[in-house]
Amino acid sequence: MTKKVVALCTEDARYMKAFVSYVERHEPDRLFIKPFTDVDGLKEYFKNNKVAVVLIGEEFMEQFEEFSGGRLFVLSDERYVHAEGNFIFRYQSVDEVVKQLCGVYTDDELVSCAGKRNTDFSVVVSPCYPLERETFSRELADYYGSDNKVLYVNFAPFTASDTGGVQGLSEVLYYISEDSERLKEKIWEMASDRGNYKELAGVKNYRDLYAASKEEVSKLIECILDMDEYDKVVFDVGHIGVSVYPLFERCKQIIVPVMDEYNQGTARFMGDFFIDECEGYTEKVSLLQLPDWWNVGSEMRHRWISSSGY
Repeated sequence: MTKKVVALCTEDARYMKAFVSYVERHEPDRLFIKPFTDVDGLKEYFKNNKVAVVLIGEEFMEQFEEFSGGRLFVLSDERYVHAEGNFIFRYQSVDEVVKQLCGVYTDDELVSCAGKRNTDFSVVVSPCYPLERETFSRELADYYGSDNKVLYVNFAPFTASDTGGVQGLSEVLYYISEDSERLKEKIWEMASDRGNYKELAGVKNYRDLYAASKEEVSKLIECILDMDEYDKVVFDVGHIGVSVYPLFERCKQIIVPVMDEYNQGTARFMGDFFIDECEGYTEKVSLLQLPDWWNVGSEMRHRWISSSGY
């Protein structure tokens, strides 16, 4: 199979690196990416080389009006654009961008320049077993990630994992008052790679999470959905308050992993909270008894989750 040459021209070095890395790992036999950081270098390359597709950042549009080579696509910072040319939404997964490079665009005044996913939200919450809640959440995200694009959100004031100062939820909440497009950009930037899934690391100070309002959490959810980046999102919830209600409202399932389902704290939580305060969400709740050996090792946990039907 002959490789198709894709010329990528953007000032965004981070995006370029991610794009080239993805193609080298997943499309090595089909595509070859020739990266450029300026239009002059790209035009010079055209003199002696042929390309199938040219993908440029919006910052170079005015310098590329007279292009007559292969198909030209523009990386748009906006999801919806006026359809005078081929636009691809920049802030979606690279695999979706690759799929769209040969897509067909409509003649409507406004068109979507991104594919649309049906994102499933799962919430994991457990008042008495914080360590087991977090390990279960991460194992669930890893399991989902074998076949899906997954985001794990550490929505707990305290975490058992050492993130090494990685930026995450604290920084996203700092930008929560910004316009939605800016916020989506920050979420995309702060999501770090964890193998099978992306992680939005926990807050650096527990006050950042406790100070978040119900409206701010709703905005965070809407931005993650509107990004259209992930098939599944796992929220690892480590505290209970009105700010987490939007998560319960929008999620597909609420999983409560416990080591002892007869623990008084668990019974009180299931009764007082999900029956008295959040009665409308009870049909989503499932109490999950973890096996006694749960804290032994990740491999056994992963096999157990794989067979559990979640």
